Amino acid sequence: MKKIILLLIFFCFTFGFSQEKEDTRYFPAVYILKNSNDSISAKVRNTGTVSNKKYSVYTILMKMKMVDKEKNTTWVKPGDVKYIKITDNENVSYEYYDSAAKNLNDVGLVRVFYEGKNISGYQAYSNSGFSIISKEYIVDKDKKVIFEGHFADQKFRSFVNDPNLEEKLKSAKTWEDYSKVLQLWDSKFN
Repeated sequence: MKKIILLLIFFCFTFGFSQEKEDTRYFPAVYILKNSNDSISAKVRNTGTVSNKKYSVYTILMKMKMVDKEKNTTWVKPGDVKYIKITDNENVSYEYYDSAAKNLNDVGLVRVFYEGKNISGYQAYSNSGFSIISKEYIVDKDKKVIFEGHFADQKFRSFVNDPNLEEKLKSAKTWEDYSKVLQLWDSKFN
C-alpha cells in the first residue's frame, strides 16, 4: 500500500511540475525591421526595473530578446526596428516608430501621442544608467522640429504663447490631456 501511495505521489508531482507554463515576462509583439517590410510576430521579453510582469519602456531601450512560435530566440537592436507594437498582460498596446521615419534626428524609437494636420507630438526615451530620460518633440507639417524638451516645463508653456492653452497645460496630468492641448493648438493654425 505504501508503494502505491508513493508511486501515486511521485506521478502527481512529476505530472504537476512537468507542465510547460507560459512565461508572463514575455509579451506579444509585432515588429518590422528597417531592412524589410515584413511584419514579424513574436514575443518580446519585458525588461522591467522592479517587476518583469508589468510593461517597462526599458524593453525597447536595450537589445530586445524575441522568441517566435517555434521557440527560436533572436536578439534585435532598437536601432534595427522600424516599427514595434507590444501588448502587455493587461491588453494595453504600446507602439513605437523609428525616429527617422517621423522626421526626428536619430533619437531611437519614439511614441506618437498626437498626429494632426499641422503639428505632431512624439516622445523619445533614452537610457541613462538606471533611469529613463524622456523628451517630447513637436514637429510641424513642414517636417521641422519646432519644440524639443518637456511639456511640463515653463519653457513649453511660454512657447505656446496662448493664455488659454497655458492654463490647460498647467492642469494637464496625462498624455491624453497633453494630446487634447495639442489638438486645440493644432486647430489654431488654420
